[in-house]
Amino acid sequence: MAKLKAVNSSNIMTLDPTVMMMSVALAGIEAQLGEIKELNKKILSFLEEEKESEIESDLEILNRSINDFKYNLEDEKYLINNHKQVMDIKRTVNKNMLIL
Repeated sequence: MAKLKAVNSSNIMTLDPTVMMMSVALAGIEAQLGEIKELNKKILSFLEEEKESEIESDLEILNRSINDFKYNLEDEKYLINNHKQVMDIKRTVNKNMLIL
């Protein structure tokens, strides 16, 4: 059977309102940090997908240029424009390699 015991003020932990408010504030900050981490993961995933699609697009353009090149050997405008496009892709690739 449980017995009641006399309690004096030294045995009771006093509730400090400042500590309580700080605990609530810290819990809110922790929840917001979790949301920030999740948003950060989504942003990084988006950036990776964007770079991958850019690389795939550049590769398709280069493959098309290689396939069409043999049909346009005499077309100077085609050769100039194609050369410019290839140089633009080369610059982009170099930039992306330096980022990594």
